[in-house]
Amino acid sequence: MPVFITEYGFAVRADSNIDVQKVEDLENLTIGHVAGLSHTPEILTIIEQKRGNGQLSEGNSIDAMFAQLLSSTPRFDIMSNSKQTFYWRAKSLGISDKIKVLNFTVDYKDYIVTVSKNTQNIADISGFLDDVDKCIVNIRENGKYNLLLKKYQLDGLIQ
Repeated sequence: MPVFITEYGFAVRADSNIDVQKVEDLENLTIGHVAGLSHTPEILTIIEQKRGNGQLSEGNSIDAMFAQLLSSTPRFDIMSNSKQTFYWRAKSLGISDKIKVLNFTVDYKDYIVTVSKNTQNIADISGFLDDVDKCIVNIRENGKYNLLLKKYQLDGLIQ
């Protein structure tokens, strides 16, 4: 059972008129990319192409990328990540009014708990994972899940 599901999408400056309706709309844009972030195959292909033609700006954290996007001379037009990450981090940094998360969703991603088959720390892996699933169901039913989402300003954003 997924712990939660996120949407993979894009953010731009709040005053931007950029609107993405399909992946091909990224063609003429410079993209901001957080190094190490996992992408869908089609977005990864676009990132590699843009890296080769100078239309990619890379950073090591979402905070650094927000700073680059919001600078007086932005280094890129648009950046990709989990929409929920955009909302959470922008609110944490006090810049929610300065960014806009676009409606277009490239894909959805399940966040799940995994365990290495070679672990020496868990004797009964299947039992452990069953217990985790039961815990997730329980905290959803008793309201603690929604309290956690609210704590991180994600209530209403994560399924």
